[in-house]
Amino acid sequence: MERVKPGLTKKLAHRWHGPFRIKKKVEEFAYELELPNRSGYRFYPVVHVSRLKTVSEFGDRPKVRLAPEVDEES
Repeated sequence: MERVKPGLTKKLAHRWHGPFRIKKKVEEFAYELELPNRSGYRFYPVVHVSRLKTVSEFGDRPKVRLAPEVDEES
């Protein structure tokens, strides 16, 4: 079972954590997550696909791609 901070009830605690990057596909329905070091998360990094959900793009953030600098001397 997932632990909850003292003073909070399990019923009202967050059900989802993250976002995390997927490190690799372990089996057909299991993925290994890339957990940050010293993150405080106490769960096994391999999870079933049913426990994952996609992260939508942030629509309010500007999407700007920087052009690489070109050296015209060469």
